[in-house]
Amino acid sequence: MLGSYQLSLVEFWYNTTFCSAVGCTPFFFLYGHEPHHLGIDALATSDSSNLNTWIQDKDLMQQLIHQHVLRAQHKMKL
Repeated sequence: MLGSYQLSLVEFWYNTTFCSAVGCTPFFFLYGHEPHHLGIDALATSDSSNLNTWIQDKDLMQQLIHQHVLRAQHKMKL
């Protein structure tokens, strides 16, 4: 049986492993960036123009991932 620490590591591994259906990791899909190793969020020290760019990039990423999911669904149907 896994302890809570081990379960957290398994969850982190899963969320940071590349998924071919969406073309990125689940973590990147959800947050729009790969995890920071030092626990420092770069957006916390950014100005609002960087935040607006980040939001636009995240919207574009969600559109691309939606296309990847549709393509994967179509491939599975075939």
